[in-house]
Amino acid sequence: MEGIRDDTRSSQSTPAMSGLGIAFPLYVADDTPNSRAAETSLGRICERYFLNRHHIEVIDVLRQPERALAAGVFVTPTLVKTAPLPTRVVTGTLDDWDTTLMELARTGVAR
Repeated sequence: MEGIRDDTRSSQSTPAMSGLGIAFPLYVADDTPNSRAAETSLGRICERYFLNRHHIEVIDVLRQPERALAAGVFVTPTLVKTAPLPTRVVTGTLDDWDTTLMELARTGVAR
């Protein structure tokens, strides 16, 4: 989390990038504590439950507000699962893994 942050960052170049995995755009507001917490929590959740099946893209809404508006994101941090369908949205720091996973599981994404 230290150093210069790009407008968008990706982690885990995996099958998700080719349409075979889980796509997670995470909308954050700069380097705020809640944004850092959400990014850390999502990384840990993916390492544990979705290893090699996910793609995380971190989008800073202060640098790319048009992307947030296009996605209907008005609160940060916001996680949007865009693939596979249906789309699911989870807001907050994602530190409650059970709640986050339950929201994702409603869409057919299993642990």
